[in-house]
Amino acid sequence: MQCARSAICRATLACVFAAALAGCGVTRPSDFTQICPSYEVKIRPLVESRCAECHSPTNAGGGYVVGVHTLTVSRRDDGTPRVAPGDAASPFLAAARGELAGHAALDAAEVTVLQNWVVGCRAAPQAYEYHPKGWGTSTDSEQFHGVALREKFYRFTECQKCHGEDLRGGASGVDCNSCHVKGPLECNTCHGDADSAAPPRDLKGVRATTSLGVGAHRAHVTDGPAHKAYGCKSCHLDVKSPEDEGHYRRRGVFLTGPAEVLLASGPGGTAQWNRTTATCTNSACHAPSVNDVAPSKKDPVWTRVGVGDIGCGSCHGAPPSTHADNRCELCHGASYVDGGVDFALHLNGQVDLRNGGMRCDSCHAGPDSPTFVDLRGSSTTTVRTVGAHEAHLRGSRLRGPLTCNECHLVPATLAAAGHLDSSAPAEVFPVDTGGLAWAFNAMPVYDASNATCTSYCHGSGDFGHPDTAPGLNRSPSWTGSTAQAACGTCHGLPPVDGTYGHSLAATTPCQTCHGGTVSADGGIVFSTQPDGGLTSKHIDGKITGP
Repeated sequence: MQCARSAICRATLACVFAAALAGCGVTRPSDFTQICPSYEVKIRPLVESRCAECHSPTNAGGGYVVGVHTLTVSRRDDGTPRVAPGDAASPFLAAARGELAGHAALDAAEVTVLQNWVVGCRAAPQAYEYHPKGWGTSTDSEQFHGVALREKFYRFTECQKCHGEDLRGGASGVDCNSCHVKGPLECNTCHGDADSAAPPRDLKGVRATTSLGVGAHRAHVTDGPAHKAYGCKSCHLDVKSPEDEGHYRRRGVFLTGPAEVLLASGPGGTAQWNRTTATCTNSACHAPSVNDVAPSKKDPVWTRVGVGDIGCGSCHGAPPSTHADNRCELCHGASYVDGGVDFALHLNGQVDLRNGGMRCDSCHAGPDSPTFVDLRGSSTTTVRTVGAHEAHLRGSRLRGPLTCNECHLVPATLAAAGHLDSSAPAEVFPVDTGGLAWAFNAMPVYDASNATCTSYCHGSGDFGHPDTAPGLNRSPSWTGSTAQAACGTCHGLPPVDGTYGHSLAATTPCQTCHGGTVSADGGIVFSTQPDGGLTSKHIDGKITGP
């Protein structure tokens, strides 16, 4: 019979608890404690000499280690006790008698010592003067002090009478912190272990991750390869003290059900925890995008730990279905280190892009970038993805800076069609853009095979077509030197187009007719814009006079 589950026994236990703590120095009946051995003096040497060959920290057969009292009386991973106080059928004693496979019987005298300790002394670490024998045995479902405290709704006033207000010893001289090294009121007193307040080890002593009370707790609350440790409040009530409302009681009523699960919702709907299937749906962590249909495990199973359910591609595709490129580091370089995710930034509730924002130059350089670099961070102009970008985006001696939409279709948003969902290189001179390159009926073309372009800017179209001056370069190389677009390469100096004024230009400076564009010394005229940038009327799609 499990006494702790009986209403009569619970009442009896409460009385025992109250009597045991009524006051220090009270004389106890002579039969209150059986003469029990000290575990350290009598039991530990015996089990270490006879059992440690197979059950030591370096050779934990069956996951069991003997030695200190808490290890010897520890439960199996499924929560069942190896040492059941008061029960001669305990697996621990069955092994001592040689009744378990792979175990040889100990000497009869040794078995007697262990049986008296387990059955008569309820596997106590020592003999108690004011407490029941099983007071310090965590597997004692009838007499363990944690059971008694639960019966008293975890009110420590009785304990404080003998152990002091701070439970550091008081009149009894016994410091509760000698066992509870982080303090009796710390979270890991009831669940978790020395490493973490989260299971393994739930309130029933279960350590198996296949149990709902354990599951993937530890994977969430410790630093891992995919994310930094989450606090318990990420999924549960934010408990700062055991006495907080909603922790183990609400409005004075003791809570007996599982802890409430509070999940942050993702964009797909309200996050929900399904205890029957042990899954969470629509959570911000496991379902970060409603449009991404590539993930393999948006609804992970809580109790499937370490079997490959969670990995790169389980929460978002690798790449997401909205992305064509699987080189995550190109745009998300801030959260990638040495080819893997930076757990301090990954799964942190925000999209971390290079250069810290959602601007174009967060992933690839733009007008606001100090230096043009491609998606891989290269600034080498002989690489096609870099080429003459810098020369076009910066003001030069020939004209003010150009904007990206003069040569490309600039997406209105990050997720615009044809942007992230396309694996093709950015289209150059798309028909729908128009702009400067199309001026004077020019039909701009970028020849990807040899990286050359033709456009109004470099002398094509009606304006430049009649010019037959020598040395023109109307198809400059994108990866060539700055000499590709020097003065005199787009139009002659002067143009040879049969125009009377140009025919006289050998003796007449350009400034005579184009004073708004060319200065007296032959340089380009620039003006300062309100934002401090430079602009000019040179190569602006118009013929500018004085």
